[in-house]
This record gives sequence, structure tokens and C-alpha cells, in this order.
Amino acid sequence: MHILRTTLAVGVMAISAMAVSSPAAVSVSGLPGAAPAVLCGTDSATGLAVSAAQGTDCATALRVAAGSTHDTSGDTAAVSAGRATWLCREQQGSPDPYRRCVNASDNSQTVTLTS
Repeated sequence: MHILRTTLAVGVMAISAMAVSSPAAVSVSGLPGAAPAVLCGTDSATGLAVSAAQGTDCATALRVAAGSTHDTSGDTAAVSAGRATWLCREQQGSPDPYRRCVNASDNSQTVTLTS
């Protein structure tokens, strides 16, 4: 009985730790040159998953995603968010296309929208 209680307590603590931890770094598989990224959530207009390269905060990533899905005027969308201009364009993935946005003044900061 003691072993059962101990095992249950450890399991509850592990689940609690996972529930309060910040978003985990994940590799966005299938994308060329994909770097570890943080999954930030979904774009409310399209339902696409929004991920940000490490160094880009999720609040900015979600604003960039929202702006890029509202600008359908051409091949490249320019979005202002987080005191920067982001350039967004659709890329050909395998098999599905995805949208990548790059901070115009710091190309290491990227936001990716995927289905």
C-alpha cells in the first residue's frame, strides 16, 4: 500500500509540474532549416498552429500571425508587431504549404504558421 501511495504521489507531482511549465521547445518537423521553436497556440482567425523561434516571445508571435492572416493583398505581407516589421510569405512544405514570417531587422526571429 505504501508503494502505491508513493507512486501515485510522484505521478501527481509530475503531472502538476507539466501543467504549470512554460511552452516546451519543439522541433517543427518537415520544415526546411527548422530550428527549435516554441509552440505558442493557434491563430484565432484560421486555426493554424503558431510557433516562434527561440528569442521571439509568444505574445508577439500571435500578433504577427493575426496580422499576416488579415493581409491578403499580395505575395508578401508586411506586419507591424513587437516594435518591428515582419515580412510574411507562404512557403512550400512537404506536403502542405506553411506561412513563415521573419523580423525584417533580425532574421533569427521567425514566426511559423502551420496546419
